[in-house]
Amino acid sequence: SLLALVDFLVPNEHEAAHLSGLPTDSLVDASEAARHFTGKGVPNAIITRGARGAVWVSPSSSGSVAAYRVTPVDTVAAGDAFCGGLAAALASGEHLPEALRWASAAGALATTIAGAVPSLPTRDAVEQLLASE
Repeated sequence: SLLALVDFLVPNEHEAAHLSGLPTDSLVDASEAARHFTGKGVPNAIITRGARGAVWVSPSSSGSVAAYRVTPVDTVAAGDAFCGGLAAALASGEHLPEALRWASAAGALATTIAGAVPSLPTRDAVEQLLASE
């Protein structure tokens, strides 16, 4: 299975439901879908849930992260920004729960500006949102 070759799987809730065959409507359902992927060999499964945040299951932890409250304009690049924020935080040495806060902030900020590329937030913008909580 190709899933065993994946270090981080980050589908949105609709993609996760399609890939797993499981519902992802509730927090519990999304967590079970993430566990499905870890059962298939994915070490870190993260399911994004839009304005309802994200859930994760990893070898050492599991849980959920809240979405930041913003006024959305365009959600087109939210998932890309989430993954970029996650990758940047992990590359900076953050542990997964903190990296997911970064990802959530980046994804939220991306929804506040129209367009895919223009909406991708800077590190400073993410740090400012993180500091505001």
